[in-house]
Amino acid sequence: MKVKPLSRNTDEYVKQNKEDKDRVRRSINPEVHPMQQARELQRAVNAAKMERMFAKPFVAALDDHTDAISTLSKHPGSVQTFISGCYDGQVKVWNLHDRVCTHTIDAHKHVVTGSCFIPAEVEAGVSNLFMTCSADKTVKIWSLPNTGDEYTSSLSKISEARSIFTADEGLRCIDHHFSKDMFVTGGSVAQLWDHASDKPISRYGAESGIPASPVLSIAFNQAERDSFVCATADNRITLFDTRASYSDRAGKVVGFTQLQNVTNMVKWNPYQPNNFVAACDDGNLYTYDRRMLGVHRNVHKGHVLSVMAVDFSPTGREFVSASYDNTVRLWDADSGTSRDTYHGRRMNLVRAVCYSMDSKYVISGSDDANIRIWKANASAKVGPVKARERDAIKYRKALTDKFKHVEEVSTILNNRHLPKRVQAIRKQNAEILTTRRRKEKNVRANRKKEVETVPERKAHIRDSM
Repeated sequence: MKVKPLSRNTDEYVKQNKEDKDRVRRSINPEVHPMQQARELQRAVNAAKMERMFAKPFVAALDDHTDAISTLSKHPGSVQTFISGCYDGQVKVWNLHDRVCTHTIDAHKHVVTGSCFIPAEVEAGVSNLFMTCSADKTVKIWSLPNTGDEYTSSLSKISEARSIFTADEGLRCIDHHFSKDMFVTGGSVAQLWDHASDKPISRYGAESGIPASPVLSIAFNQAERDSFVCATADNRITLFDTRASYSDRAGKVVGFTQLQNVTNMVKWNPYQPNNFVAACDDGNLYTYDRRMLGVHRNVHKGHVLSVMAVDFSPTGREFVSASYDNTVRLWDADSGTSRDTYHGRRMNLVRAVCYSMDSKYVISGSDDANIRIWKANASAKVGPVKARERDAIKYRKALTDKFKHVEEVSTILNNRHLPKRVQAIRKQNAEILTTRRRKEKNVRANRKKEVETVPERKAHIRDSM
């Protein structure tokens, strides 16, 4: 056995006289600094303060509309192009980079209730077609000029619709198939259309074995492209398959879930195609897995009034929601609480919202006839960033992520100023929830029979298949 004896030289730590200073042994390696944790925590606090200090999310307001905004859709092949629909029947095409309206189309006689772009692979690589539907019982296909054309000289190219389809009733929503020349609309029932036919080729309502109820939102799945989800006014979310024959009623319905509140909009996650988010009237958003509709995958709480619109970022990691509480909230897809809240003094009843294709901006439309552009990251710098500044931003981000659960840092990061109306409703809702939980606790304690405890992820669901 090898023994290493300790050897200390007294000259290294013993003072020779009273005037000598104490010799301190320390390592110059920063990784073994005695105050490393405390020093990094202080830097994290400073980084959190800087993030909130530079948080200026509002970018611009586009006020060319004269009535409330009803729908927004982004171009799938362009970062800077998106369209908006209005309650006066107008559709406007916008350039996000220049923040100007490039085209104004008098599309419908009544409110534009839905819009969507046609995927490029449907029309042989042409990615500049979009569709609109309205309460005037029509669906119209429009063609945009190429993004490289001069907008002022191309106004005549979209003065008339490329195709017009007439329905038997007013329509509320629309979505297009990702690879076929088919689209689906929602009115009193869901209807499947073909570009080559002026009448619907299939109906999904009472004929499919479910109660007929007005369709509020509809969306095709990007992976299982022949299936779509629709939300109806009877608090039901239903999955359909377009490959089933018309006579095969049981084959049309893939699954359904019966909720306690109305679902205003449903959106599929582009990178987790089995999951979709439902925006409900109770102020919550619910993430579902299409394979297990009897339980919520996640519950997203934050809004205090009805959630009217939701849209995913192209990465699928985040989504944005708009509500009647006059706020726009940004969420991580796997988080139950919002990471940021945007609101304006004059912003009223936000009805439409969407992400830009580069995930850097959020676009919202509200009842005050304004379209507002927000930064997806409130403290992000707009414009070129030097390498040294970029490294400093990454370092501060790493510090705040490391210490985000420390109270000093989390208090700074999570603190948001909210309108007085939202604060008052939130306080009222908290009192109602406290009273309800106290009642459940008393019932559980005083009843002879054992009361079943319903998990939060199942409490909102009445029935499912």
